[in-house]
Amino acid sequence: MTNEQQHTPELEPHCGSWIITRTATGEAVLETWSRKVADAINRDRYTVQTAAQYLGALNRKIREAGNV
Repeated sequence: MTNEQQHTPELEPHCGSWIITRTATGEAVLETWSRKVADAINRDRYTVQTAAQYLGALNRKIREAGNV
């Protein structure tokens, strides 16, 4: 799937940025406030999420691991 075929998620009203994570490891590598940058990310190697989506998933992962 090419970058053009993949959708950059719309920002939620309370969210102002996207988090780019390395798909293979889940490691966050970049926060961007630019849709142009988010749209240009190589989706074969990286995942683009809104900051709200990323933080929600991170909180769930921590809770499920019993660290909270």
